[in-house]
Amino acid sequence: MSGNSKLDRALRGGEALAAEEQRGFELFFTESDPGRGRRGAACFHCHGGAHFTSNAFRNNGLDADDSIADAGREKVTGNRADRGKFMVPSLRNLTLTDPYMHDGRFDSLEEVIDHYDRGVVRSATLDPNLARHRSRGGLGLNPDEKAALVAFLETLTEEAE
Repeated sequence: MSGNSKLDRALRGGEALAAEEQRGFELFFTESDPGRGRRGAACFHCHGGAHFTSNAFRNNGLDADDSIADAGREKVTGNRADRGKFMVPSLRNLTLTDPYMHDGRFDSLEEVIDHYDRGVVRSATLDPNLARHRSRGGLGLNPDEKAALVAFLETLTEEAE
């Protein structure tokens, strides 16, 4: 677990985030509310706290009910309500942990953000925080906002000394 990433140093006041990283930080921690003109990615619901994880099991919309190849938590609990749910990983040092998702289907952070922006698939156990974005067609991030999220996420990796 890292404790000296660029974000950690910035939070301690020892270093400043670049403008793009700061914009990504704002998007990450802001609830999307198009009706009020508030643009956000609302990532904090699942990836909040000091470790950037809820430590919960959630379905992040990778597959529809009829095409879920890996039942996830349901294999352990036997509970159909756990179908397609996986442990939310920490985002600390995430640039060192590609490929992404439980099955490694995404090679880059850009692909991950594209998934959450427009690729979330509805299923019976889809996390409610994702379901409401999907019902509006996704987050609707523009290319600059996606780049800002990547820039922020990169601040969560501690550089090797």
